[in-house]
Amino acid sequence: MLASTFELLADAREQAGAVNAYIGALEGYWRAEADLEEALGGPLGPAMAAPPAPAAPTTQHSHDKEHAQ
Repeated sequence: MLASTFELLADAREQAGAVNAYIGALEGYWRAEADLEEALGGPLGPAMAAPPAPAAPTTQHSHDKEHAQ
């Protein structure tokens, strides 16, 4: 379905914000892990060193949800 230019720009801005928030959270995770390894005096075991899995991406955009109802 066609959306206005402003809706598309708002959706792109929302997606960029979500990606930036994810990157910031991942950076915080790795910094916290590095601090923990430093405090423990060595690397963590392989079971503890796995990063959190990202949430499954959604294929439906916010403007699609509004028009799907």
